[in-house]
Amino acid sequence: MVTVCRGGSIHARGSDRAIGVGRRGTLLTGIAGLLILVGIEVRLWSKGRHQVPFLQVSTGTLWLIVWAFVDGTRLVLDQPTVPFSGWTAAVVLAGVGQLLAGSLAYLIPVLIGAPLASDVNRMTHRPLIPLFAANLTGLALVIGWELGAVIFGAAGVIDLAIRLARTVGFIPARA
Repeated sequence: MVTVCRGGSIHARGSDRAIGVGRRGTLLTGIAGLLILVGIEVRLWSKGRHQVPFLQVSTGTLWLIVWAFVDGTRLVLDQPTVPFSGWTAAVVLAGVGQLLAGSLAYLIPVLIGAPLASDVNRMTHRPLIPLFAANLTGLALVIGWELGAVIFGAAGVIDLAIRLARTVGFIPARA
């Protein structure tokens, strides 16, 4: 059953059919995500644990896993879930956003071609800036601090834009 409450929030409660993959399916999705994250960590730990792509893909996947467990636990306990809550926005921006940004940080230099080393360095140096920006954006959304989410999100987008502009040559690279 889906109800619209005062203030416009939407709450879902009810059978497995009403909630997509269902109660247990949401938790199983979280467990599958956890196994994928373990595979990423085991396979790539020695190669790139201090680089932007590895850090962003890992933390982005972690956001998705936490979201699955938070909503899955609510569904199993038959508590109301809010489909478009701060958690949903946090997962889209901090989870999926980091997965995309981390993938692009590796993929764009490869697509541009030689000299690969300098382009990869431009996209992967200073890993803490995009990592903190995305995760603080997600945290701000979870706790309902919209201004913080906008500020941290803008910092992450600006950082990614500068990285891309330097990589493709719109902004001269620093010596």
